[in-house]
Amino acid sequence: MISLQKQLNVLIRSAVTAVLVALAVAGCAKSTAGSGDEVSVAELDRALGMWTMAQGKPPQTVYDLTNLPVLQGRRLPALPSGKKLTLSPDSKHVVISDQ
Repeated sequence: MISLQKQLNVLIRSAVTAVLVALAVAGCAKSTAGSGDEVSVAELDRALGMWTMAQGKPPQTVYDLTNLPVLQGRRLPALPSGKKLTLSPDSKHVVISDQ
């Protein structure tokens, strides 16, 4: 017989997986206002949340997020000269910062 703790762990994993799938589906929806294949900073924020939830910790860099299925094949946003994408100090948001 499966212990109550193991059943709870399976239930939590199932719920987390369901949330990740829902976020992935929402992230895959094309925006009519966007430039098509370019990822927005808001989409990168959602991907960061998915990564952190699945891995238990944030990625080392923003560019690790491009390995997620919802971002594969899409371009990162074009940035002004001298700017780059980074993780905020609290690692909860993708921000545009100076190089």
